[in-house]
Amino acid sequence: MPLTCRFSTISIAVLAFVFCARVAIAQDQSPNVSTNASVKSQEMSAHSEQHTTYATPADRANDALLITEVKTALANDGVTDGYPITVGADHGLVVLTGVLGSQDDIQHAISVARSADGVKSVQSRLTMEKTVAE
Repeated sequence: MPLTCRFSTISIAVLAFVFCARVAIAQDQSPNVSTNASVKSQEMSAHSEQHTTYATPADRANDALLITEVKTALANDGVTDGYPITVGADHGLVVLTGVLGSQDDIQHAISVARSADGVKSVQSRLTMEKTVAE
């Protein structure tokens, strides 16, 4: 086989590979999102799993921004410092999952989350830290 023919065959194969890779990447950018977040801190842990379907990429971006806003508000407040907390969002509904030190801390964290811009409602899956009897 002449060198130019071999070069053409290799070029076609490379172009076909690149085209197939781009198609696979484009198909992977579907509007369905599954979130599986876990946080562990020594003996405490938080796990959150959420399946959300978005009509547009903008809806997905809005929830991602909302999660960032709530995490920032909780971090700035300090109520969740040292505790495993996950934050999820589904079209403005914020879900807090994890462990906090007291019922007052749980209520305060919910209040902080509610105050973040864009939050429509807050669902709490927060529990109190178990204390070991001495």
